[in-house]
Amino acid sequence: ISTMLPRLSFSLIAAAATASAALAQSADEATAETPEQVQARPIVVELFTSQGCMNCPRANAHLRELSQRDGLLALSLSVDYWDYRGWMDTYAQPAFADRQRDYVSVLDNRRIYTPQMVIDGAHNASGTHPEDIDEALSARLAAMPSGPDIALEQAEDALRIQIAEAELSGAPADIWLFGYAPGTSVVDVQAGANRGRELEHFNVVLEMTHLGEWSGEAVIFEHPATDERAYAVLVQSFAEHGVIAAASIDNTAAHLAP
Repeated sequence: ISTMLPRLSFSLIAAAATASAALAQSADEATAETPEQVQARPIVVELFTSQGCMNCPRANAHLRELSQRDGLLALSLSVDYWDYRGWMDTYAQPAFADRQRDYVSVLDNRRIYTPQMVIDGAHNASGTHPEDIDEALSARLAAMPSGPDIALEQAEDALRIQIAEAELSGAPADIWLFGYAPGTSVVDVQAGANRGRELEHFNVVLEMTHLGEWSGEAVIFEHPATDERAYAVLVQSFAEHGVIAAASIDNTAAHLAP
C-alpha cells in the first residue's frame, strides 16, 4: 500500500526550499558530503513502454524499483506504435510517442524503441539494462543544471503552479504538466505479445499538457485537477530537452499496490 501524502502549502514548499539551500551551503563547507545529500530537486525518469512489447514488463518492474530511491521522479508513458500486433494499449496516447520521437535527435538515437528510459531528458538507456540506467543516473547527478524553484498547491478542483524567477541561459524552456495514476496499475492483456499476462505499470501518465514557456521570470498557472491523480511539473529546455526543474504533488486519497 502506498503512503498517502498530505496536502502541500506554499509555506511548506518554501520551508523545504530553504532547507535545501541550507543543506547545499553546508555541503560546500564540508567536502566529505556526497552529491546525493545536496540534491535540490528530483531527477526525472521517463519510461516509454507498451503492453504489446514483450520486454516491457521487466522495465515496468525496474521503474517501480527506481521510484523507491530518494531523489527520483518515475513516470511511465505508454506508446501506441505496437497496437498493430492485436492489442490496443489501454494507456497509450499518440502524444507520448511524439514526445519520444522528439528525443531521438537530442539523444543521438537512430530510432524510437521500447522499453526506453530517458533520464532527466538528457540521457537514455534500455529499460532492461539496469547497469546502464545507473550509469546514466550517475552522469546526470554529476552535472545537473540549476533551475527555478517550483511550488505546487492543489485545492478542490484546481492545481496552482508557481515557477519562481531565476537566471536562464539560452532560449526559453517548455513547461510540461503530467497527470498520473500514482502507484501500481494492473492490466489483464488478452492479445498480442503479452497475451494472458497481468501487466503491472507504475506511475502511469494519463495526461500531458504543455502549459507554456519559462523565460526566467516568475510565472503562475492554474490547471483543472482531481484528487484521483498525482501531478508533476517539468521545466525543460527547448534546445537540449534537458530538465532544469521538476516537482510533484500527490493528493490522492489512497492508492493500492499489490
